[in-house]
Amino acid sequence: MKTNKNFHVAGTTFRGRQGYICYLNRNRANAYCSLRREANNAADANAIAVIGHVRGGKHVMLGYVPRELAAQLAPVMDAGRTVWCDGFKVVCGGPKRTYGVVVDISL
Repeated sequence: MKTNKNFHVAGTTFRGRQGYICYLNRNRANAYCSLRREANNAADANAIAVIGHVRGGKHVMLGYVPRELAAQLAPVMDAGRTVWCDGFKVVCGGPKRTYGVVVDISL
């Protein structure tokens, strides 16, 4: 059975990620996201990073799957099942406002 979910990426304001999100948004036509399991993450053994990619460009760390959802997805990914990023959208932003990212996934 296929399951679809979406979530707001956590940690988008750390380590220059706001600039990365702008880069991804400017190259939207050639951009996509993927998930990378970080089982050795010291802060959370269930951590799953969200990576933004631009075809012909670079890939950048956007943040993390929220802790509660990561706790559900980590065992699925550890079992070898693929979690697909079906799409993303950049939200908020603008003068004196931070950017966020909402990712759609299916498994």
